[in-house]
Amino acid sequence: MLDRASLILGLALSASLALAACERTDQSALRSDAKKPAEDTGTAARNAARKLELDAKKAAHTALQVAGDTAIAARVKATLLAEKNVKSADVGVDAFQVRVILRGTGPDTLSKRSRA
Repeated sequence: MLDRASLILGLALSASLALAACERTDQSALRSDAKKPAEDTGTAARNAARKLELDAKKAAHTALQVAGDTAIAARVKATLLAEKNVKSADVGVDAFQVRVILRGTGPDTLSKRSRA
C-alpha cells in the first residue's frame, strides 16, 4: 500500500509540476507578446523624431536661404539708390537662390549716343 501511495503522490507531483511549467510558458509568451507593441512604438517614435529633425534642418536651411536672398536684394537696391543716373524707383530687384533679377525700364543710351 505504501508503494501505491508513493505512486499516486509521485503522479500528483508530476502533474502539478507539468501544470506549473505550462503556466510559465504561457506567461513568457504573454510577456513576449506584450514586448512587441512596445518595441514597435519605440521604433515609430525614433522614426518620427528623425523625420522631425530632418524637417527642422530643411526649414532652417530654407529660412537661411530666404534671408540671404533678401540681404542680396537689399544690397543691390541700396546700390541703385546711390547711383545718380539711375531712377531706382523704376527698377524692381528680386533675388532667388542667390540670383538677382532686375525688372524695369531704363533710358535708351544707345539712341542718345547715335544722335550726337
